[in-house]
Amino acid sequence: MAKTSGWSRTSASWVIRGGRPDELDRCIISRPRWNAMAETAKQDLNAKLREKGLPTSRWQTGDNKVERILGTELLTLAWAVAAADEGDMAAVIATWVSLQSAERLWLAGRVLANPNDRVRRGLALLMSAGPTAVTEPFAKSGPSQKGTGGLPLFEAP
Repeated sequence: MAKTSGWSRTSASWVIRGGRPDELDRCIISRPRWNAMAETAKQDLNAKLREKGLPTSRWQTGDNKVERILGTELLTLAWAVAAADEGDMAAVIATWVSLQSAERLWLAGRVLANPNDRVRRGLALLMSAGPTAVTEPFAKSGPSQKGTGGLPLFEAP
């Protein structure tokens, strides 16, 4: 991440043009918004590195190498925080923390498929609702008999 007059570049990608690599800025985020999300992102992504037995990131101003998948997860958070209303940033960050890696990558794929301000704003609105409680999709006791009039429709004879 490089600091330029109060703005931060997040998850720059390298693109080969004319035989030499060029940087492609995927998200430009203000310093106050970066500061709001940085500590949470650092803890979450460093925990993933520790799980794999890898050294943690240094998180210092300047250029930092980030593994591609973790960079994409960070980019999902940065897009949502950059496009969110000031009062919704805490909910966006909490939602990002509650998502699994595959869910973050899926959201990033949707934004990358149509990278414009409206899609990033939609991501921010989606994530600003806050995390929802995780529930089991199916009860372990079997189907409910609610609304069957008390008939044992699903019981074995």
